[in-house]
Amino acid sequence: MYNKEVKDIKISQRISGIDSLRGIAAIIMALFHANSAFGLNFNVPNFRLDIFFILSGIIMALVYEDKIYSGKINFKDYFVKRISRLLPLHYITLFLTLILFILYIISGKSYLVPPESNIFTFFLHLFLLQNIGLTETLTWNYVSWSISAQIIIETIWFYFLYKKNKSSYLYLFVIIICMFIIIKSFGLGFVDVASNPSIIYINAGMLRYLMDFCIGVLIYRFFCVRFKMFYMIPNYILNVISLIIMIYLITIWTFKNLYFEGSDFVNALFVYPLLICICINNKTILSKIINTYFLSYLGKIAYSIFLIHPLIIVLSWKIQKYFDFHWILLLCLYYFILIVASHLSYNFIEIPGARLVNKIFEKVKKRKNYVIKINN
Repeated sequence: MYNKEVKDIKISQRISGIDSLRGIAAIIMALFHANSAFGLNFNVPNFRLDIFFILSGIIMALVYEDKIYSGKINFKDYFVKRISRLLPLHYITLFLTLILFILYIISGKSYLVPPESNIFTFFLHLFLLQNIGLTETLTWNYVSWSISAQIIIETIWFYFLYKKNKSSYLYLFVIIICMFIIIKSFGLGFVDVASNPSIIYINAGMLRYLMDFCIGVLIYRFFCVRFKMFYMIPNYILNVISLIIMIYLITIWTFKNLYFEGSDFVNALFVYPLLICICINNKTILSKIINTYFLSYLGKIAYSIFLIHPLIIVLSWKIQKYFDFHWILLLCLYYFILIVASHLSYNFIEIPGARLVNKIFEKVKKRKNYVIKINN
């Protein structure tokens, strides 16, 4: 059985590599969006979202898979834990974006407000439905589209495990292949995130998250079940493989003409999973290079970096208008404000917010049990 095959892995070692990768992806993602806003001309890679999504699958499987499969956590408790993790900061950034747009309108700059950022789409954001295909463009805090995809896919995943399908790798492989075929056949484009183009109410961003999430779950299962076999590979071979991967990635990112059609799929299906496995293995040179406290901490606050950075871009852009910094100073200022703000957000919004949501639901649960007890 699967449970007997899983080896005892030190979670702290695995999380160290995962957090560092999340930190690197967060920094590059923040640069990707600042690139056009600041008028820079960097060839910023598109890998950051796939890395996030794949790592999300690994982390969810690591934290919840055994609990769900064994029945130690029910859907209500699972759902509360997920929304307590996602909602507080999402709501804060959503309302800050609302205030920003109101200021734009008051100052006569309504053209800066996306056309579909209206009352209807605001309520979609409130209920995490902003990415189900009801809008043709990204709205409000545009980066939060992935949160909608995340909560929907993670809910489906819960019921997938709840039905005792944990031991079958075939389902995950079939899902990945189907997502690949659908995205390519309908010409959705691998990096599309808005609903246009889409298939009815399912957009490319949702399909992309599902595929990457399943890849992450497979990595987790393979790494656990085949843990000893993975470490039978000599370190020098893993180091050579990691060197080849880094040369390949740097080359296609540096020279746009070498970025071949379908490279996104090749990277997501093969390159990134292999890179993640190498980074999780603490014995490789690459893992030792990236496993620093700073990068690990950036990975820890990556969710804050992810949701806050569009607002920090606006703030940095406003400061730039008055002081006209050199682009290097502007980027340094941008990252400094972003990291400090994300640190504060993590410690004073994310953590307390999650505790508050859990506390509220715990009180509701106790009150409900008390009423049932009285009625009986």
